[in-house]
Amino acid sequence: MPRGVDEWADEVVLRTSAPARRPPTLVRASDPTILNDSFLYWSDKVAVEPVDEREIKTLRKFIALGGLLVIDDASATSAGKDGPFGISARRELARILPSSVVVPLKPDHVLFRTYYLLSASKRDNSIVKDVDAVMQGTAASVILLHSNLVSQLAEGVSASISDDGTRREMAIRFAVNIAMYSLCSNYKDDQVHGAYLMRHRGRTTLP
Repeated sequence: MPRGVDEWADEVVLRTSAPARRPPTLVRASDPTILNDSFLYWSDKVAVEPVDEREIKTLRKFIALGGLLVIDDASATSAGKDGPFGISARRELARILPSSVVVPLKPDHVLFRTYYLLSASKRDNSIVKDVDAVMQGTAASVILLHSNLVSQLAEGVSASISDDGTRREMAIRFAVNIAMYSLCSNYKDDQVHGAYLMRHRGRTTLP
């Protein structure tokens, strides 16, 4: 389990009223129990082996059911370019979702304001500056990062919310936003269906 995943769950509980699985669990992509959850985080520093047909089928179904897959390249360059993991993960994503197109996530997407308002100016000098996604309509079903997000969370536990814009604080806020987005999807942009989404997606646990 990557360092920082526990802190992710802790911060979600500390800062919101949402539940979180504590401790988070490490699962294989072929494990059918992932279909009961709303969120998967996939990260490494080395290239990954090709996923097998069973893993492809399970991940494809997870995404089709509304799950959110976050792919975080811990091997990315300082310039934000894909490293060995990112290159191989995108290759496998193309096998899992062969018709998918990876696009830059728009700066005004609801992910950046699901819980914390992460304005473009705040993101300019932070680890959340560049975010790609696979979209299903207006919803992101796959989010691709170059940030090694959990390494920022592993630097220590913060018990208070700071406005100083520090790198770790921004990492925490973005991690909380991702967790809340996995539960609530586009509810801030779709208030008519907000109550339904909260009732039905809010029953699942976070990583």
